[in-house]
Amino acid sequence: MNALFIRIAPFLFKPSLDHQNPKIRLLALNRLDLSADQQQSTVLNWLKQEEDQQLLKEALARFPNQQKLIELLNLSQPSSQLNQALSQHLELTLLKDTQLNSEKRHTLALQITDPALLLKIIQQAETQELRLALLERLEATEEDWLDLALSNSLARVRQAAAEKITSETALEQLIKQAQGDKSVNRIAREKLNAYRAAQQAEAAAAQERIQLLEQLQKLVSVGDPTLYEARFEHLTNQWQALELAEDAQLTAQYEQLSQQAKTFIAKTQAEEAQRLAKQAKQEQAKQEQKQLLQTLFELVEALLAQPAQLEQTATNQIAAAWQASLVENTPSKSDQKAFDQQLALAEELTACSLAWQTTQPQLADLLAAMSDQPNPAELDQLSQLIASINWHKNLATPELMEQAKQRLIANNQEQKTARQAVEQTKKLNLNRLEQNLTQLEQLVSLGQSREAIRLHQQLQNEVEQLANNHRLAAVYRSLNAKIAELRDWQGYVAAPKREALCEQMEALAADDEMLPQVKADKIQALQQEWRELGSAAANKPLWDRFKQAADTAYEPCKAWFTAQNEVREYNQKQKAIICDELKQLASNQGHLAMEEEQLDELLKLVHEEWHRFNPVNRVEGKQLAQRFQQAIAPIRDQLYQLRQQHADNKRQLVEKAKELLNSEDLQAATETSKQIQQEWRTLGTAPGSLEHQLWKEFRTHCDALFKQRDEQRKNRLEERLQRFALARQQLAEAKEALATGEEQLAAKLLKQAAGLRNIPKKEQENWQAELDNLSEQLQRLAQQKARRGLAQKLSSLIEALPETGEPEDLKAAKRLIVELELLTGVPVAAEDQQLRLKLQIERMNSGLGSPTEESTQKEIQQLLEAWKIMGGSKTSQLSPRLMAAIEAYQNPS
Repeated sequence: MNALFIRIAPFLFKPSLDHQNPKIRLLALNRLDLSADQQQSTVLNWLKQEEDQQLLKEALARFPNQQKLIELLNLSQPSSQLNQALSQHLELTLLKDTQLNSEKRHTLALQITDPALLLKIIQQAETQELRLALLERLEATEEDWLDLALSNSLARVRQAAAEKITSETALEQLIKQAQGDKSVNRIAREKLNAYRAAQQAEAAAAQERIQLLEQLQKLVSVGDPTLYEARFEHLTNQWQALELAEDAQLTAQYEQLSQQAKTFIAKTQAEEAQRLAKQAKQEQAKQEQKQLLQTLFELVEALLAQPAQLEQTATNQIAAAWQASLVENTPSKSDQKAFDQQLALAEELTACSLAWQTTQPQLADLLAAMSDQPNPAELDQLSQLIASINWHKNLATPELMEQAKQRLIANNQEQKTARQAVEQTKKLNLNRLEQNLTQLEQLVSLGQSREAIRLHQQLQNEVEQLANNHRLAAVYRSLNAKIAELRDWQGYVAAPKREALCEQMEALAADDEMLPQVKADKIQALQQEWRELGSAAANKPLWDRFKQAADTAYEPCKAWFTAQNEVREYNQKQKAIICDELKQLASNQGHLAMEEEQLDELLKLVHEEWHRFNPVNRVEGKQLAQRFQQAIAPIRDQLYQLRQQHADNKRQLVEKAKELLNSEDLQAATETSKQIQQEWRTLGTAPGSLEHQLWKEFRTHCDALFKQRDEQRKNRLEERLQRFALARQQLAEAKEALATGEEQLAAKLLKQAAGLRNIPKKEQENWQAELDNLSEQLQRLAQQKARRGLAQKLSSLIEALPETGEPEDLKAAKRLIVELELLTGVPVAAEDQQLRLKLQIERMNSGLGSPTEESTQKEIQQLLEAWKIMGGSKTSQLSPRLMAAIEAYQNPS
């Protein structure tokens, strides 16, 4: 059914390059017109994502524009299937395609930048010119250059590769392995000798730099200022004269020591300049101190003569100038003592003068405003003004100050008179109190207890006046006892009830476990019962007992109620502040600029703060709760609107996830799914349970998509394993063909097996090793055949030479022999060294560079033909050298 469907598919629908079935993609490829640029662009874009190796091979074989394929190769990843397929295709095209002319092949090859493909073309290209041109474009490792220098078939290529090698290790390896290639061996030895000579020169220069560093270190360490700058300059010139051994560590040490030396030189110069400057400043300060002392003496004389005419700034300036001069010069003890004494006197006189100038207007105004009988506040202000002046004893007292002092003396006399009047008033009050005590005594004697108790209570506010009158105090104490007896008689009837109330109150006071609110209610009830006893309940001892017990019992209640009241008031204030802040935020529209997380966090914190400030009074709490709900409503509404928007956005993502289930490209669909999952995480929360509902639906669609992708991956893996099994069979058949001598069949099977891509990871290393091993065997066989063919051709040329005869031009003949020896790497005779050097220079000037294997073979053939033309034979005088050169080339040691 599948085969039938594939055959009739072109008549039912238009095949697509994006179809899952490779055969359908092949049908789509066959329908394209690859001569059109647009169709070529379509195929190039499709090649970037195609993974089927056979389909890639078919597509590349049909693609007409090799230049675009080279551009695609240059942009592809080195380890990708496309890169490998392109490399194999272009390798075959550039090396095997007979339809390409040499010029076109050369142009295309020069556009390649892929190192692996360049290496293969350099090894197998037809012309020496192309190999050398590509070698110049190649960016290879030392191992690649070494391999080219040892294995390339053209001597010029091997020599050019040898010129690229720079490391000592690689050059030593090249000398060891290129014993049969004299030119390459010579190049390697010359480069190694030059490298080692440069190393020796570098070592000598480095040693000289170390010695210079030691001398500079000694100069810095000793720190002898004698000729320091000259010696440092000499060492610096020597260091700069060295051109080799640019070592970063030595340079860093030199820079560090050089900086220390420069710092020492700068420090020495600065110290000398500082010493001279300090000496000059000291002399200047000494002269300035003498002038300041003289100025201070003159200032004191002026102050004593006219204290109110100078300002304090003069002494401040002199003191500041003297203090500043002490930095540069320390005066003698006598000069310092004289200055201090005069400065202290000047400051006292100046302060006195300034105080008088400041206070004089106030003093004049105060004296003018004072009446003949000034109040205490005015007198106190006058006294403070006189004290603030602190008039110096050496100065004459001003007239206004004298008037103020006289006014204070007069006021002291008036105060004395006032005190006498107060004593007289106290005496009168005491007489009145004595009369009241006499009246109280009469009321007690008459038994008028109510009037006596009322009068006794009035007198209690005046008893403090009896402190100094023992007689009246004794009378008062006697009356107190009698009043108490009256109260006892009155309270006789209520005594049992009072006793019971006292005991109940004391029991409350002793109960520490009762809740404060319950205890307060019980105390209030007992106090009400006590008040209901009337005035008879005013028995002093029992009342004191009852009151003391009530106070003791109420003490924890009092503290508790006080604390509770403070907490309620504080909580009410804080809740009012919260309402005001929320109202202010809404009025300023600050909540509109906040994100969802900020709004959610704000609501959470606000509610936590609101509930934290409890309890509150019931009435105020109800009003505050209404304010709170009104204030927080705009913020809650804004959060709900944002979450509704998030819900709409998430519904759109759910629809996108649902649409992805119908995608043909599951890889792209899963990537898109990951992106929208990431986008989902960036969105806020939907309102209430809607968030969970949307997430569940979204997650279901995504899981279904990933399940489809996993099934597709499983199918592709099975296909890869099948292709790998086929490639293993091809490789085994190639080994059998090689073992039976069928080299062409083995090469063909190897190429088919090597075309497989996407090898299982655990098999990649062993698989590539098997491929490389078989490829090397085939290359060695090919090289052996080429050598045998060359040997036969050279043997034929030598056999064609005449048996006897000498060249007509001996000079030209010797030049020919030396050229042959140069090409084959045979040492040139000592007498011909000058000719060898001349020929090498000519080759360099002609731009030939290092010969390749192909050019060497061609030149050897040309030289043998020229030898025959000039009359040379097998037995000529120079024939042994010619035969030795041919033998050395055919059988390298």
